Amino acid sequence: MEHRLGELKRISKGTGTKYLTMELLSRIRVPVPAIELQREFARRVAAVEKLKAAQRASLTELDALFASLQHRAFRGEL
Repeated sequence: MEHRLGELKRISKGTGTKYLTMELLSRIRVPVPAIELQREFARRVAAVEKLKAAQRASLTELDALFASLQHRAFRGEL
């Protein structure tokens, strides 16, 4: 929508406080990507979210292992 910002500023009403109405917004054409591109984007987002979840789980496990190692080190068990 950034490329439409100039148009939005130009058509908004008011002097001190500008506002946009549904009538003004309904005139703006918003490009919509092809459905296959939308699906591909959704697949990629899902893959990234899955990787993020795996990384969070790994980090949690790493933190637990480090805490255990630290505990054993301070007790003189290493």
